[in-house]
Amino acid sequence: MRMNTKNSKQRRYPRVSFPYSIGLLAEGKYLIRYGHELGEGGVSMIFPMVLPVAKKIVVTLSLESGHYACLLSEVRSCSTRSNGYLIGLQFLDISFENKKKIRQYVSNGYRFHTSLLPK
Repeated sequence: MRMNTKNSKQRRYPRVSFPYSIGLLAEGKYLIRYGHELGEGGVSMIFPMVLPVAKKIVVTLSLESGHYACLLSEVRSCSTRSNGYLIGLQFLDISFENKKKIRQYVSNGYRFHTSLLPK
């Protein structure tokens, strides 16, 4: 597991790699993408198109086997990458239970999701 130290002075919470499926609901469309990084404050992913900063979307992700979280999120950043756009999302309203599960994931790394890795 690799901790992201880039931008660590700007972030309140550490992030770790999260190469698992994430569902996105925006403007009536539901898309599935793979994550890039996850932390208590938000998640990032590579996306095929630009999402405007401040746009609200609902994110669905599996925090461990059998536990899914639906989280209202806001686009905080969008930067160009060779394979699309790196979208940074901030969780807006997160329950204590989901925050605890994310904190546990960040601490433990990949142990929760070995069966959910892309094939």
